[in-house]
Amino acid sequence: MFLFPLAACSLNIDSVSDILATDYIEEDNVPEDSVSYHCDANKQFFIKYIDDETVLWVIYPKRQLKLVLLDNENLYSNGVTTLIKEPTGILIKDGSGTLFKNCVEKKQN
Repeated sequence: MFLFPLAACSLNIDSVSDILATDYIEEDNVPEDSVSYHCDANKQFFIKYIDDETVLWVIYPKRQLKLVLLDNENLYSNGVTTLIKEPTGILIKDGSGTLFKNCVEKKQN
């Protein structure tokens, strides 16, 4: 007969009930103080302006890029990725080509 010593562990009943709960809370995935943009091919990203709009963060679903305003007021870049503000919307491209095109701001309801 084997006797297994009980390890000192505690089970928090509240946490187990949280795991087994059927209720859920939908989280808002919009970064604070950002602007949502919707583009061709059903793509989406967010822009968060910093330092009087001389710097911005492009926030993709799985990564972020910091871009700096260049001499032209419609052109931001980090040397690899470039964001261009065009009359028809925003265009984002890098060395591989166009990443996002015809991106327009999505107004909040």
